[in-house]
Amino acid sequence: MAGGGKGGRSLEETPTWAVAVVCFLLVLVSILIEHSIHLVGQ
Repeated sequence: MAGGGKGGRSLEETPTWAVAVVCFLLVLVSILIEHSIHLVGQ
């Protein structure tokens, strides 16, 4: 992950919307996992 390969972009070159989408997806997956854990626990 870290280290940046030859073909990848640095974070400075990545569009802001792309970073926001990735962050949103991580938060969404986290919320879905938490919700499913609560459902299984009941």
